[in-house]
Amino acid sequence: MVSRNVSTVIAVTVCLLVSTISWADNGYVYLDATYNSKYVWRGITFVDNSVLQPSIMIGADNLSLCAWGSIEMTNENIYAGEDSTAGDFTEADIFIDYTRGIGPVTVSGGLMYCTYPNTGYRATTELYIAGSLGILLSPTLTLYRDIVEADGFYGSLGLSHTFSGISPSLGIADPAITISGSTGYGNSLHNAYYYGVDKAAVADLTLCGAFSFTLAETIWLNTSLNHAMLLDSEIKEAFEPSELESNTWFGMSLTWQPI
Repeated sequence: MVSRNVSTVIAVTVCLLVSTISWADNGYVYLDATYNSKYVWRGITFVDNSVLQPSIMIGADNLSLCAWGSIEMTNENIYAGEDSTAGDFTEADIFIDYTRGIGPVTVSGGLMYCTYPNTGYRATTELYIAGSLGILLSPTLTLYRDIVEADGFYGSLGLSHTFSGISPSLGIADPAITISGSTGYGNSLHNAYYYGVDKAAVADLTLCGAFSFTLAETIWLNTSLNHAMLLDSEIKEAFEPSELESNTWFGMSLTWQPI
């Protein structure tokens, strides 16, 4: 059953959608449905089986708002007080973001409000700021600060490169391959809360290869193969057996821009 938190996320998003389109000539909307064969975040296996992760993003100018959720498709996780989780939202988040380009630098900042319906876990909030350079490999540094539950800090350094215009003979529009990777560092508060290890350390590494193309003028399909691993020896030990320390999963996203 969809919780009151999820209903609130949907209601707030719809209201903001209507108001955004009404006052902004250049407003936009993106609807996305993503399937992942696992849900892995910062190297942690949240769900070791299939999830459906829908989202809606609305925005205008430099400001955007996104509502994102994760629906478990199996009973891999059964939480206290629940008989089944298949078909349930077990995470529902709201992101508010402001992004601006300054020469070759793109700077973003915002807030993430994360809730975990049907699980018994408490909601939390993270503030973040990110900067990326429009040069080879597009280096991006993102800093997160949890201000509610973990009260900790996490930083991520990412690199990526997109090869566009490939294989035109396939008869598909705008084909592109993107290779990316990121590594994360958490302070002792963050790592104690999420990994159960009270020390500052380089925590995880995530690698991704993605293939995307256009299905129609405003519809895109993206497929990806991902691999994540925990790096610090003490954190890896806390997540034994070994299948929790390293994960590979497949993802597929369908994105539509109706406005």
